[in-house]
Amino acid sequence: MRAQTSRVVAVLSVVAILLSTTSLVAKTTLSPESPAGSAKLWVFFTDKALSRGSEETAIADFEAVLTERALERRAKVGMEVNVNDLPVAAEYVSAVAATGVEIVARSRWLNAVSVRADLDEAEAIAALPFVRELRPVARGTKPLPVIVPATDEIREQHGMRTFDYGDSYCQNDQVQIIDLHDDGFDGSGVIIAMLDTGFDTDHQAYRHLNIIGERDFINDDAVTSNQPGDPDGQDSHGTATLSNVGGMYAGETYGGS
Repeated sequence: MRAQTSRVVAVLSVVAILLSTTSLVAKTTLSPESPAGSAKLWVFFTDKALSRGSEETAIADFEAVLTERALERRAKVGMEVNVNDLPVAAEYVSAVAATGVEIVARSRWLNAVSVRADLDEAEAIAALPFVRELRPVARGTKPLPVIVPATDEIREQHGMRTFDYGDSYCQNDQVQIIDLHDDGFDGSGVIIAMLDTGFDTDHQAYRHLNIIGERDFINDDAVTSNQPGDPDGQDSHGTATLSNVGGMYAGETYGGS
């Protein structure tokens, strides 16, 4: 999974984008990875370009193609099919692209597209009548968690359990997952989506998993493991979180599912 190479810079240029149609000002910092004079922005739209009647028809058509499993999952949490499920209006996306920007991603639930744009392009987008707001694409980092190994004393206090959890004993015991495993409960048949910085899918702890799909949203491909040119350890956090969910490696780690 290729990532943009991080570099330390002393000064970051700040672009103030005047939204002429809404009298709002969006401020964004140009990242060192961006082409000179450009920034990554979210472009939020006012609607899905549908009349009330066509909106109801589109929602019904979308619901008709959902699997029974998807409908059951939604019903369990009280999530009905609604306008947020409908795709971003194609004519809006085309109009934004016509300003010369690069469309990076689309989000039906945000009703937005992300773009790489310079100041002139951002002002042209802001002037479009169906654009509600421009906002910088957020960035952030978080340190990796510290793993606290389970001691032999702790294991002896609890006696023999269903699995040899290794260093994952304490984290599972804290939320009573071990008791569920002992009673025969696991995540069989459950589909789980993981979003992270990458995954070492060849790791021994994952060889039992049925991985039904992968997507790299940065490079728009289906490779989520490290590739040549990636920073060392880029996939370490995702590999750790996936092991907490579904890893299985006797004496080393067992995930909750």
